[in-house]
Amino acid sequence: MPSPILAERNGAGPVTSALEAEPKGDCSMVARALANSLAPGEAECRTPDWLRPDQEPTVRRVIHTLALFRGCLLADPVGTGKTYIALAVAALVNGQRDTWCIVPPSLVAQWKTVARRVGVGIQTWSHARLSRRRTPPAMSGLVIIDESHHFRNPGTVRYRTLAPWITGKPTLMLSATPVVNSADDLIQQLRLAVRGDALRACGVGSLQEAIRQDGPHAALGNLIIVGSISGDQSRPGVRESTWRWPLRETKNLAPVMSAIRRLELSVDDSVARLIRGVFWRAQASSPKALHAVAKRYQSLLLHARDAAADGKSLSRAALRDFTQDAPEQLIMWSLLVADEGPSQFPSADLPRIAELLRMTVAQRGTADAKVRGLHALLEDGKRSLVFVSFTSTVEYLRRQLRDVPLAWCTGSASGIGDARVAREEALAFFRPQECRPAWAIAHAPRVLITTDVAAEGLDLHTAERVVHYDLPWHEVRVEQRNGRAVRAGSVHRHVAIVRFDPPVPLDRELKLLDTLDRKERIAKHLGLSAGGRERWRWRGRIVEELGGRPERRGIAVAPLGPSGVLAGLAIRGSYRTFPGLRDCARGLDVAGWFPGTPSWFSILVWLDGSGWTDDPGVVTERLTMAHSCCAMPPPSAADRDEALAAVRRVAREVGDRMRRGRWAATQPTHGLRPLIYRLRREAVRAARDRDGASLRRLDDALRFLAGGHTAGEEAMIARLSQSEPGVIRMANYPLADPPVYPMEMRVTGLIIFRPQ
Repeated sequence: MPSPILAERNGAGPVTSALEAEPKGDCSMVARALANSLAPGEAECRTPDWLRPDQEPTVRRVIHTLALFRGCLLADPVGTGKTYIALAVAALVNGQRDTWCIVPPSLVAQWKTVARRVGVGIQTWSHARLSRRRTPPAMSGLVIIDESHHFRNPGTVRYRTLAPWITGKPTLMLSATPVVNSADDLIQQLRLAVRGDALRACGVGSLQEAIRQDGPHAALGNLIIVGSISGDQSRPGVRESTWRWPLRETKNLAPVMSAIRRLELSVDDSVARLIRGVFWRAQASSPKALHAVAKRYQSLLLHARDAAADGKSLSRAALRDFTQDAPEQLIMWSLLVADEGPSQFPSADLPRIAELLRMTVAQRGTADAKVRGLHALLEDGKRSLVFVSFTSTVEYLRRQLRDVPLAWCTGSASGIGDARVAREEALAFFRPQECRPAWAIAHAPRVLITTDVAAEGLDLHTAERVVHYDLPWHEVRVEQRNGRAVRAGSVHRHVAIVRFDPPVPLDRELKLLDTLDRKERIAKHLGLSAGGRERWRWRGRIVEELGGRPERRGIAVAPLGPSGVLAGLAIRGSYRTFPGLRDCARGLDVAGWFPGTPSWFSILVWLDGSGWTDDPGVVTERLTMAHSCCAMPPPSAADRDEALAAVRRVAREVGDRMRRGRWAATQPTHGLRPLIYRLRREAVRAARDRDGASLRRLDDALRFLAGGHTAGEEAMIARLSQSEPGVIRMANYPLADPPVYPMEMRVTGLIIFRPQ
């Protein structure tokens, strides 16, 4: 029978015990019990039968997290089936009602196809519509945001449009690559659905505070879900290699590079560097890409000269024509002001660009070292995806690889060889056999040359090689490209990944490899790179590797050093599930998913002479050591009492940390303080008038304002702070989160480390 070893003298206090008075079992059994106690919270619900077994726990975890926080980010790797997981959550939460799915335009058809296949009703709304300030119709219930890293910048139109609409709605975000440029990318996505102080019970005052210099706080694992390790086994393995430009041929680049350096490009040094970078990138891609960039720049110079002769500024329409469909040119568009057009582009560049065009005309019809290397690579006949950055490079490769059976795809056209066909027909050759047009199976292309229009969300299972002919600017795009073939359902055991590095002289100018390396280090620091996801799934990893049966909660001795105590604490709090999630599940027994008061979290702590820590690295190391120990005699009464006294002190500090988290100061947002002051004045007026209904409403509003907020709620606060008193008084404020404090703590196990 469990005995309250840690009960306070004057009655049962907040710290009780689940330890057995006479524990039976060795140290490894207690270690397994401690590992099992870290199992992530899961809702009790029956999952659809069309899920893979490794996906079912993830679905239950997502629903559990949505109930506690209203939002979460599913960060499973590319190609592991996040779409199916999201649709299963939608079916369980929204029932028979349609679920709004916010997806990239290129994935709308795919989402509809998969949803129809599994029988889940959805409505889709593209990211592009949000960028045009168009929101979906009003609705309640779960919302799914696919490729949520597109909502990493709160300054974009799509972010500002979505944030108010999504306020108060349970939201599941999907992204295998949530961090693109900085740690703030991750926080801004979470803020769409999660309030800034959501992790206050863990002693984290704000989401921004959760990103620390030494790595992210482990508490972020409550909001970011990465599936089980076994889920990765459904994907093929990866074999990586790199093609490098032959040093003997780099001298051929020098004349063109000298011509590019002679261009002035802009009177603004920063703009000139950016434009010159586009030239360098085009030269690294193909002679035809460089010729196309030079030709567009010449047209822009001529337009700017004609406008200046008429005393006019360069029109924005002309600048937009210059960008055409090349996204790399948009970098200049954002920096140019319409009335500064003529001054931005010096007319002295006209003869220089003409010289550069003459040089590129001579080169664009010949095969350079890079295309010869690609041709040699493709001779083995493997089904390959070749990704490039320029539409003109697609055309260049089509001409240079005429003896290779290939399909091609850009943002505006697609085809097979010289024939144009619908995009879906071209892509069908790289999907399972039944997806391909029957008339063309005998002439199936083995190579798909494509821009990044096919780099996100598409399933191209039959490809056995991914070639990065042009490297992108960030590792996120590399992962997205790889994920077209390295995904669950692939017909191959391994997929080859080949990177074509830019030639050394060009990379000295571009610094592309350094940029990729720097951005990959950011993802690793946050635990979100392909090789470092422990921050988000370390609990699941411990359960899978060190948990299991038999187990026993009790006290054990490990004859290992250093001296100290490894203790498990299960904390139950007053945190309630959000009514919104219950309300949106019509006809389902949602209450049965969360029986009683949910356990807030379980933690492991390591105590020694210098204090205590719950750092995942430290406790994992100690738990692994204890897991391999053999049976030892139980501790003496004195050792046991000393260890329990130390754990009791730690438990009190943990409880204090949770209570302090309730009052943890968050960053005041724009308009927050003025709005609070104005509401207080209204409350005083309501009290003077003995208007009880208004006073209660204002009190609820002040409670809401005193806590953390989502991005949409912050926008509402900023707007209300500028409104009239009547609007402020009668506004419909969201409900404040219930307070969080520990009601009970249980010790789930103790392992005393005592070196012999």
